[in-house]
Amino acid sequence: MLILFPTILGALIAAHLAARVAQTRFDEFEGLPSLPKGS
Repeated sequence: MLILFPTILGALIAAHLAARVAQTRFDEFEGLPSLPKGS
C-alpha cells in the first residue's frame, strides 16, 4: 500500500492541475463567465 500511495497522490494532483488548466482555457477561448469552482 505504501508503494501505491505516491502514485495515487500524483494522479490526484495531475487530475486537479489538468482540470484547472482545462477550466481556464475554456473560459478564455469561449469567453463565458467562470463557472463556480469547488474550492
